[in-house]
Amino acid sequence: MEHSFVQRKLYNWLRRDTGSSAVRKVASLRGAIASEIGNVRSDNQDKAIAFKGVDAQGHEYAVAVVADGIGGMNDGAACAALAIASFTSAICAQSQAGSSSPWVRMKQAANSANEAVYRDYLGRGGSTLVAVLFLSDTPPIWVSAGDSRIYLQSGKSLKLLTTDDTIAGQLNKSGTVPAEHSKILQFVGMGKDFEPHVSDVREAQEGNLILTTDGVHYLENGSDWFKNIIQNAPDAGTTAKRLVEVARWCGGPDNATLACVGFPFRPSDRQAVGDGIQIWDAFGELDIQLHPNTTSNRHQAPSKMPDSVADDVEAQLTEEEEPELLPPTGKTSGKAAPKKPRKSRAKKSEDQDPPQLDIEFSKKE
Repeated sequence: MEHSFVQRKLYNWLRRDTGSSAVRKVASLRGAIASEIGNVRSDNQDKAIAFKGVDAQGHEYAVAVVADGIGGMNDGAACAALAIASFTSAICAQSQAGSSSPWVRMKQAANSANEAVYRDYLGRGGSTLVAVLFLSDTPPIWVSAGDSRIYLQSGKSLKLLTTDDTIAGQLNKSGTVPAEHSKILQFVGMGKDFEPHVSDVREAQEGNLILTTDGVHYLENGSDWFKNIIQNAPDAGTTAKRLVEVARWCGGPDNATLACVGFPFRPSDRQAVGDGIQIWDAFGELDIQLHPNTTSNRHQAPSKMPDSVADDVEAQLTEEEEPELLPPTGKTSGKAAPKKPRKSRAKKSEDQDPPQLDIEFSKKE
């Protein structure tokens, strides 16, 4: 069960031209979304969104989704976009039908994403996927497939909730591992034998859930940087901005993307959503009404940015209520990223202050 027009519109929106780096706060979800192309890849094959809708009982819900196109396979960026679009379409349809439990909705939506990507790529292209469903008076429910991750931050505690679908992950190995141990065992688009992991968050009553691609959580290998950045950030927007910037400053070997959302979920004025869904990514916003031919875009990225704008800028942290000032475009090819160094970044203007890393590291016990 899916809203096919939701899938189509969201897929096309996720495949639009965007800048190389952006961070966006989503105040109504007490969250933020960030994405950074890194220093090596020529295009960004990560996708991340957060969205809100209303179910059959008139209750508001929210979902955060992160997907990472698998390197070495066909059309990683397109597979990640299709995975998120299909997952979102299925969640919307099932929520409106109201005929299944939230756990079943998440598993069926992940299966719908797997079927959609497999149908187009026959196992030759794929994506990871992690997602969290937020409901009132219910613990957040998450689903995972691949090696993207979900972390729970509550106070000064940081806990990894998911297990990587790799040999290293199944053996609970961390740090540097042999290349064969990091190969993904299952992914969205593999077809048969796909078994997404589904669970809920009962370890804490409140906190943040942070969904990351491996271009972000590689910082955790052999250091306390990842944990310290999260623990010392005052809010979700700062967490997101610092993590993607430090990932780039530490080498940026891969695309770095994350979504950070606070819980418990606090419904807002549902009239702002109506019978549709509000969607955010790091680069803009989109409204989709859940019936054809009534889609309206808000703060959507233009298809072409002026050539006079510099090729790259620092990540912009924006509020959802304010007009979006987008970074310049970095056109994506939709194909697997060649493993070669990127050209050096455009020289910043002389009056621009250099980026500052405002982090107070906690003392190691």
